[in-house]
This record gives sequence, C-alpha cells and structure tokens, in this order.
Amino acid sequence: MGGGIISFLIAHTLNWMFNDNLWTCIQFTLPNLLNPGNDKTKDYLMKMQNRMKKRASVGGCMIYGSMSRGVWKEKSDLDVRILRKTGIINGLLGYLACWSERLIAVFSKQPLDIYMADTPEFLKKMRSDEYPIFLKADDCRLDNLYGTIHIADLEQVKSLNELAKKTVK
Repeated sequence: MGGGIISFLIAHTLNWMFNDNLWTCIQFTLPNLLNPGNDKTKDYLMKMQNRMKKRASVGGCMIYGSMSRGVWKEKSDLDVRILRKTGIINGLLGYLACWSERLIAVFSKQPLDIYMADTPEFLKKMRSDEYPIFLKADDCRLDNLYGTIHIADLEQVKSLNELAKKTVK
C-alpha cells in the first residue's frame, strides 16, 4: 500500500514538472502578478521562433489563445502548439522541444501553455475563432489544414495584438 502511494506521488510530481509551467500557476494564484509585458514577451517569442526553426523534428509552431484573437493583455499567457513531424524519433525530439521550451519559459518568467500535437487532428480541437499565428510551418499537413500560411515577422509589429490582424484566414 505504501509503495503505491509513493509511486503515485512520484508520478504526479514528474507529470507536474514536465507538463506545467511554474509561472502560469503563480500568475493565476497571485492576481497582481502580470506577464513580462509586450516587449519582453515579443523578445521571448522571437527567440522561441529561432529555436523552433532549428529543430528539424518540429513541423509547425503556432500561437493560439488571446494573442491570436488580438486580445492579449498583461494577465495573458502564451498558448503555443507544436506539430511534430511523423516518426518515433521526431516524437521524442518534439517532446524534448516542448519540455525545453517550458524550462526556458520558467527562467524567463513567461507564462506558457505549450503542448505537442502528433497530428493536425489535435489542432482541430482549438477554438474556431483562434486562427493560429505561425512561428514555423514546414509541414504540408498544416497547408492542408489552414490553406495559405504566413509566418509571423515579429520584428515588424509593435504590439503583439497586431499579429492577429496580420494573419490570413
């Protein structure tokens, strides 16, 4: 009985460490705590975009949520989904991409909600009013799902809410 409880606690702790973001939990627990703001979040996203471009296992990296609706604000987190390329190795490397991005977000104090999708079917579950902002789209399955895709040029926007207006639906 005691071994089962210990196993449960270890599994729960590891799941929390690998599938959660400390700053998101803190931000929602403490109402006066805000995200790093427009400029620091934009800088974080530019660096994330560069990291994702270098990852061959990642076929797409998209922002959904409040930013894709043009209503991102000081309490918003970043809702990011990664579409991994097919294959077992790409699955493991895609998982590593998500995990390392979560870790970078913790040290950057950036609230991040990031998950890896194995197939575009997972992306169909996103809200219909959230057309993604693409940081990377090297997978033809994204073309089939969304049609014309434009990669975000983060250097050309002043406010992150402008990104929603620059996407083609």
